[in-house]
Amino acid sequence: MVNSRARETTEAIERLYVTMRHLFYRGFFKPAGVSGETLRKLLKTIAPEIYGSMGIPNKVELDGLLYVLDRLPEGIEETPFVHLTSDEGFDKGSFEVIVPKKRRRNCYRIDENQMNIEVLLGRSEIYDILTHLTFLYIEADKIRELGHIADEDYKPSRAWQIIESVALGEKKFSRKEKEVALIHLSSLLGRSFDETLVAYNNFGDDSNPDRLFKIVYHLGRVSLNDYKGINQREVFFSAILRERVGHHFFGEKWAKEVKKVLLENNLHHRPLHIISANMHSVKNMLYAEDALGKKASKEVDYKLYEEISNKKSLQDKILHHSQKEGLIYIDDNSGSNIDVQIIDMSRISLKNTPFAATSYSGEDVILVFDYAFGEQAFEVMDELLRPYEYEDKIFPMQVKSVSIMGKAGILTGKKGDIMIPSSHIFEGTADNYPFENALQLSDFEDDELKAYEGSMITVLGTSLQNKDILTYFMTTSWEAIGLEMEGAHYQKAIQVASRIRHHISEDLFLCYAYYASDNPLETGSTLSSGGLGLTGVKPTYMITYRILRKIFERAAGEKTSK
Repeated sequence: MVNSRARETTEAIERLYVTMRHLFYRGFFKPAGVSGETLRKLLKTIAPEIYGSMGIPNKVELDGLLYVLDRLPEGIEETPFVHLTSDEGFDKGSFEVIVPKKRRRNCYRIDENQMNIEVLLGRSEIYDILTHLTFLYIEADKIRELGHIADEDYKPSRAWQIIESVALGEKKFSRKEKEVALIHLSSLLGRSFDETLVAYNNFGDDSNPDRLFKIVYHLGRVSLNDYKGINQREVFFSAILRERVGHHFFGEKWAKEVKKVLLENNLHHRPLHIISANMHSVKNMLYAEDALGKKASKEVDYKLYEEISNKKSLQDKILHHSQKEGLIYIDDNSGSNIDVQIIDMSRISLKNTPFAATSYSGEDVILVFDYAFGEQAFEVMDELLRPYEYEDKIFPMQVKSVSIMGKAGILTGKKGDIMIPSSHIFEGTADNYPFENALQLSDFEDDELKAYEGSMITVLGTSLQNKDILTYFMTTSWEAIGLEMEGAHYQKAIQVASRIRHHISEDLFLCYAYYASDNPLETGSTLSSGGLGLTGVKPTYMITYRILRKIFERAAGEKTSK
């Protein structure tokens, strides 16, 4: 039964992406039209865990709604027209930039009815946005049906009229009146008063306490106007976006700038270690103690890193110190949204760091770049590993190692645990990338955290997975330990560069490790249930420590052998 459901889900995911790609090249679609209905049916067939009660017609999914709206621009619920564009110069106008809470993408409210969303990260970002919008439209149509009387030409119900008065701020409500309004809201949403009150607090803040009322009202209003033909919802893809996607437009600009900085600082001929990770853990492990005037202990001081994570003043102090000591920070302006740090190890003493016991002393360069998104990982890695051409000269990249530290959904453990992949497998195709991982299970023995080793599934979108397909990957001979979105894309680029095009040496070592940001098989531990917070500090720094140690030990060993 599980296998049958898994096959059905896999087929639906493939069809969903084929449909999305077709609509993208077509240039537009109507969410309430035939194409939009196809997307809805496929998403309901998949029934992703992250979207909870999406398939229940008389219950509005609140956790999923919060998750989606955190990743879409503020006000998206008010606009029937959504335009997906490339970087087309909107920042040169007088439009205010809107950046979603949980996604680094620039959005612009063009007028009362139109929202523009800049897509710079490639197809994966397009699929991500379309999936979230499809969920949003499903919930909007639910709200329309629940808030109006269909038999009476969609006359607003009493509950809807009360919600509308709160959303529009027609009068000042007393606390008692607000509670009465919340009871009507909970009735309309098909949720208990307790659930609605929690959602009201999660959605709102001091500046906009009634945000949940406004979101529900506008989703229902826009859906009703669409249904009545007053203002039909449409999603557009700009011609420039369609022209640029798949052509490494932003990735090439990004990589050229990185290589230019290496050349300008005379670092291009040095041994290079590439790390895809966050923008804080490597920097903190190499500079924090000296920057804060602390003496490094023999063991990794996770409490110190927790304190740094909590205090912006400490973060700023470390950044300022690191830049004085040779760290070069590249604030990305290419459109890729991937910042870069370049660290010249010849200017660092490891005596007051967690690596004091290593025998390393050398001129290696560590290049840390921020997380990529889905297929963008192939684009940036492929471009980064190409030789740099400057003034009719060609400079090969002197890459000695590539390390990937990412966040992933775990299947066999819990939030905060660690996954060590031995291979990456593309979801749906079984295309696979086995490799020798320099990180081993024995590197992560710890009393608090558990580590798991095995294959990882590189999925088309983390928001599309359900229990059936994940259980299939975990319990069959695939023996998958987790899922993520970039691993196979990185590995494809590395293998092309080292084994086929020979842009870099085949003699490099790879470090892959992930920490679990969620467990999609466990209720209350999915992505929509919230982030890790300080729980993520220890696994992040444990992986960072192991990656850096491997780099220093290998570099010291190579120097000795020479």
